[in-house]
Amino acid sequence: MNKDSFFKRAWHGNIKIWQAVVLVNILGFVCTMTVGAGLGLAFLWLREAQIININIVLLNSYILALLLLGFGIYSVTCLWRVAPNPKGVIKHGLTRFWTFLFGVYLLATVYRLVSI
Repeated sequence: MNKDSFFKRAWHGNIKIWQAVVLVNILGFVCTMTVGAGLGLAFLWLREAQIININIVLLNSYILALLLLGFGIYSVTCLWRVAPNPKGVIKHGLTRFWTFLFGVYLLATVYRLVSI
């Protein structure tokens, strides 16, 4: 029985391709954006309660960019390492193509958030 956590097995590419795409990639992106939105709402509440007096748009953009960058490194690495697992060459190519597109999308999103 493998006692490693799912995240460690995913990092090493020891999960199935559907788990990498659905659980790590898509569900991880939704969770990352949810955490970012929650932090944005918390900063907004602190600003409205006059507890903090800072530019919350800029702060939230940088925090969301860091969250997406961290998630992107983990997610793209997991997908890239899982790509050789499928038996067919087409599935391998499609996985690498999806990994490339997702990585470019995340980098563009981080760049856009930082350039505000």
